[in-house]
Amino acid sequence: MAAGNAATAGLALLWGVSALAGRVDWTGPAGPPFKASLLQGNVEQRLKWRAEELRPTLELYVTLTDRGARQQADHLPETAVPRWRTWWTTSC
Repeated sequence: MAAGNAATAGLALLWGVSALAGRVDWTGPAGPPFKASLLQGNVEQRLKWRAEELRPTLELYVTLTDRGARQQADHLPETAVPRWRTWWTTSC
């Protein structure tokens, strides 16, 4: 019976803390609003890492970025340019 009471008390405590946490403003604006684009090229995983697919992938993201030119910020997936270090050192 004690285990049931402890579980009930634990759930009540969890519910109470959750209700209080919902009343706290955890975030707030930090300046005026701005427009942003989230770009996703949908490049297949089996193609993304091939050297011959690097240029088409870069061209795709340039095209997507140009379409969102009216935005103040463009955000790409972390693997949008899968060979950045290798490409950058050999191309520049």
